[in-house]
Amino acid sequence: MILVVAVIFSVLSVLYILYPIFLKKAKNETVTGKGVEEQMNILIKQKKQIYSLLKDLEFEYETNKISKKDFEKLREEYKIKAILIIKEIKGQNIECKN
Repeated sequence: MILVVAVIFSVLSVLYILYPIFLKKAKNETVTGKGVEEQMNILIKQKKQIYSLLKDLEFEYETNKISKKDFEKLREEYKIKAILIIKEIKGQNIECKN
């Protein structure tokens, strides 16, 4: 159980550290053509990773490997990250159309 929680926190830490880097890079570079497509692919991959983490987290909770408190805290963090990614994807779609 401790190992599972440690792995989950490790993944969260990596995402927490890398997400702002990708976000700043995307905002600072002039995104045209291929850059938009690459950024969109990154965002879609991040969204899938977050969804996968949510699914794994729910499984861990249902099998009593993590506490309800930890589950709720991590689920909320994942949901916030997913929302940010989805907003960024929608923002990229708007930029592509203009």
